Amino acid sequence: MTGDGGTFTPGALALNPAGAARLEMSEGRTIGLHWRGLAPRRSWRPLRLTAQGERAPLFHAARRMLEAGVAEPLSPAITLPLWQAGLLLTPAELSMLPPGLSLQLERAETPVAPWLTLETAGRHLWRHLSTDIDLLAQAPTPQPTDAERACFAAGRWTWLKALLTPHETAMAAAIWRRLANASLLTPIGNRGDRINNDPLGRALLHRLTPVIEQVVGRPLRQSYSFAMDYGPGAELTPHIDRAQCEYTVSLFIDYLPPPADGRSPWPLEVELSPGDGFTPFFQAPGDRVLFRGRELRHGRPPLAAQARCLVLMLHWVDADFPDADMDRS
Repeated sequence: MTGDGGTFTPGALALNPAGAARLEMSEGRTIGLHWRGLAPRRSWRPLRLTAQGERAPLFHAARRMLEAGVAEPLSPAITLPLWQAGLLLTPAELSMLPPGLSLQLERAETPVAPWLTLETAGRHLWRHLSTDIDLLAQAPTPQPTDAERACFAAGRWTWLKALLTPHETAMAAAIWRRLANASLLTPIGNRGDRINNDPLGRALLHRLTPVIEQVVGRPLRQSYSFAMDYGPGAELTPHIDRAQCEYTVSLFIDYLPPPADGRSPWPLEVELSPGDGFTPFFQAPGDRVLFRGRELRHGRPPLAAQARCLVLMLHWVDADFPDADMDRS
């Protein structure tokens, strides 16, 4: 893969066309770069570079290639981190992408906050996977009931029935299953594969924020999303979440092979009261359990052999949560 002098030849690696990039400008000069893209086994990892500091050579190489639209010969020291971020792909990896994708490059005079994702810029890629993403992002959501609000106020958790319709849940499942089947999710040990802050997950996080604010009774900030395709034997030991997960929603997307009654046989287990054991929640497609992830221990037993379960996790924090601690994944 290397040419004379230890550089990567243009034919060895290609610029990833399945990406969304923002060049941050100041007085006509490019000072920052933000990139995410679809890449085998490492999709939608954030890459943020600036024109100053020790990573400036990475910034200048990435900027040149993004503006030219093609890869260029690079030293291994520059190539490796850009390949790890998914900006560069091998020919074999390039062949794994859905056909017809094109890079979206935008310029902005106002730099975005470092924890924000390219959810709008990246949505064109997800539209190529399925035009249903716009419907999923904009569809009306049922308002919470008095009983749901009262349950959360009393016990720090509540069921939120059918926040997504069965049809909407099936549309979301089809998009993430397509990514999983193409090896475009990131493996997480022996538990399965995931994608953080992808445009669909962020769109649903945004769509449901007003509903969650009504339930918890206070203004919130959107923290992050991740979709996880759990594999056979996956287990979540009981735990509480980190600071960026003050309010957690677990949404059941699908289970394979499909259960006869449509309800997942793999429960989310939550310790609703210390010492009283764990309560299992067997969810139907579109059902969500909202709970305080930093206060209530939760987990899952081992997933059955030959089974897979797709779950979307959405997280919020209080409106005064400090910028410096926001999730950057």
